Amino acid sequence: MIIERTSAWKIPPPDLVLAKDDVHLWSLDLDQSIEKAQALTHILSPDEIQRAEHFHFEKDRRQFIVGRAWLRMLLGNYIHTKPEDVRLCYGKYGKPQVAEMAPGDVLHFNLSHSQGMALYAFTLNRAIGVDVEHIQHLQEEGQIVAYFFSHEEKAVFCKLPADMQHLMFFKSWTQKEAYLKAIGEGLSRSLDSITVSLTPGEPAQLLRVKGEPEEHLRWNLQTFKPAPDYMAALAVEGQNWNLACWQGA
Repeated sequence: MIIERTSAWKIPPPDLVLAKDDVHLWSLDLDQSIEKAQALTHILSPDEIQRAEHFHFEKDRRQFIVGRAWLRMLLGNYIHTKPEDVRLCYGKYGKPQVAEMAPGDVLHFNLSHSQGMALYAFTLNRAIGVDVEHIQHLQEEGQIVAYFFSHEEKAVFCKLPADMQHLMFFKSWTQKEAYLKAIGEGLSRSLDSITVSLTPGEPAQLLRVKGEPEEHLRWNLQTFKPAPDYMAALAVEGQNWNLACWQGA
């Protein structure tokens, strides 16, 4: 099942609360005006401001500022802290997390961006990962399938109608990325060691992780289209959680 933006994405209420079994997914258009980006700069840390200044193109710098400021605003709302006071730290492979939190439920989050679209995922007490990709023509798509898809995936992919292969490529890729981001390993693990569902009409699913026969039972995956020409996937640890999709700016 692919969640379409028009049917599932809503304006958040002012009193939004993240309950224990909730997963909140936010979509954001990063292409904001220079004035809006400048108004958000005060929220960023000195390190983030320095990173923003390193971008060569003004558009990339502006999108970075908007994306980081919104991350801070969302985190601040969930942990009841001013956005500028949110402290972030990073795992071994770069996964961000809140550096200091009050005792109790642990907020887990992840983010992804592609071609002006950003996604943020939040939940409590369970690992989570999200990936979004702009659906575009890739000359090296065949090579990527050959090197980074598992044997099972390649067998399914080759049998797909030609007009379906491109979309299913992105469905597979985003599922793999979301799972790897959820476990905090990014692309440090071989992508062909992971098998996900890419059959049209079938729900997203982690089918196999090489060397870990029970790993696929731990995870629930969903694919969705946050906007036309974008494909995204969400990986959440455990079952029995409730997904809510919210629109940012």
